[in-house]
Amino acid sequence: KGEETTLIIGNNNTFREFSTVNLATSKADKKTEIGNNCYIMAYTHIGHDCKIGNNVIISNNSGLGGHCEVEDNVVISAMCGFTQFTRVGRGSFIGGGSVINKDIPPFVRAEGHWAVVRATNKIGLIRRGFSREEANNVHKAVRILVMGTGTVDENIERIRTECTMSENIEHFIHFVKSSKRGIA
Repeated sequence: KGEETTLIIGNNNTFREFSTVNLATSKADKKTEIGNNCYIMAYTHIGHDCKIGNNVIISNNSGLGGHCEVEDNVVISAMCGFTQFTRVGRGSFIGGGSVINKDIPPFVRAEGHWAVVRATNKIGLIRRGFSREEANNVHKAVRILVMGTGTVDENIERIRTECTMSENIEHFIHFVKSSKRGIA
């Protein structure tokens, strides 16, 4: 339609056969963005207005609907589908064949149709340089959110009192509190 929209692709990315990335629409900030050092495998699709962070891997035949956000250091396995406006927090791993319709918090492993959090991505955290203490701290926060018996707000208060506050815990809390679609 001649609208001024953009597609911004960072450095050192690999796009394999038949992968597609859509230009943005005239809604929101008019940008589809892909960070640096991403590996976008064959037959994947990144929809309009998506925001993809750095060091993201999207495996074969996965598709992201419009306006999805994927933070840094996320691995998306093959044949995953994302509904529009879903978010995936940094350091997360999405299991193969999953369908995501709600936000996936940072630092977790999620899978299923509909995808739900299954565990903390502890191996991924250690590989990314987290100390064992910080990986365990994040694991405790994830367990409180997922296994806690209270409301999301009550569980966040438990995280604030029972976990050692760090940049990662603050990010985790902020991500959960800012969710518009709900947490998987």
